Amino acid sequence: MKRSIMAGVLIAGMSLFLLGGNANAGNTRDPLIQDRIATLQKRIAHGVANGSLTRAEARRVQKRLNRIRRQEARLKADGRLTTAERARLHRELDKEHALIYRKKHNVRRRY
Repeated sequence: MKRSIMAGVLIAGMSLFLLGGNANAGNTRDPLIQDRIATLQKRIAHGVANGSLTRAEARRVQKRLNRIRRQEARLKADGRLTTAERARLHRELDKEHALIYRKKHNVRRRY
């Protein structure tokens, strides 16, 4: 009886380890930064939908946004995001916000 219980506990523990543990274990990203990225993503999608962003502009802006995501992952690789690193990411997101605004309000339109 004890062996079967121990085997069950061992198998359950190994499956949790192999499957990544709980849902939040792999999510080491900063929620505020993730919210800002999601907002920028929505602005890009809205710009494409209403024609204020051309597909080429959207592709360029999306590429920059993906670079910020990768940068955040690299900075979080050591398990911690310092205040200076967080400020750097926010500055990059501020630049991205301004770029999306400029691209959405230029004369190029998708008809």
